[in-house]
Amino acid sequence: MTLVRSVSLVLLFTVPVLAQDANESREQRRERNFTQRDTNKDGRISREEFSGNAANFDRRDSNKDGFISREEFGLNPTPPEREYTEEEQRMLTKPSADQAVRYEPINDPAKFWTPAIVAKVQGKVSRFQTPLLVLHGDVHPLKHVNMDYIIPAIRDGGKTIEVKIYPGKDHGFYWGRRVDEAFVVAMIEDIHSFAVPLLKTKPVLMDQKFYSKK
Repeated sequence: MTLVRSVSLVLLFTVPVLAQDANESREQRRERNFTQRDTNKDGRISREEFSGNAANFDRRDSNKDGFISREEFGLNPTPPEREYTEEEQRMLTKPSADQAVRYEPINDPAKFWTPAIVAKVQGKVSRFQTPLLVLHGDVHPLKHVNMDYIIPAIRDGGKTIEVKIYPGKDHGFYWGRRVDEAFVVAMIEDIHSFAVPLLKTKPVLMDQKFYSKK
């Protein structure tokens, strides 16, 4: 079967995020996620601090006291007694100064949409050779950069682009929240509807021996 490069899924104007250690364990990642949500540092996560939906909060709050404890979050009752490295501390606390620098182009894109940047974007757009599908949420402020500047630049460059907006979805459709199965199915169906008509070879179902339904 010939592999046909017919579709490009494009990440547009993404902002660098603090990289996680490639060797970070599941426990360390869970500890970091808990610490990030526990903004008042009282050792538990309130409904206001929780970034997920209400059903997910209620599922974790097993004793129904209105808070998610360390145990309910899947952690040991006592926080680890060790000093965090400088990089770990930056990931845990998300310094406001760093956030302000990272978000400045997002909050004021017009200021950064200079002739030099326009020329750079146009140069990249000119190299696009396939139809484009953009899947985008409508919550994160990055939407203003993409919808008002990047996507119009792609269309102005004469490229074929289809944009799907998902109401209520944040950056990356995840951003620390559990993504519901219905949304994932809908997104896959949108990708399927876009991609299949462009393929020169008809997709076939994978043999079930290669995967499990469990």
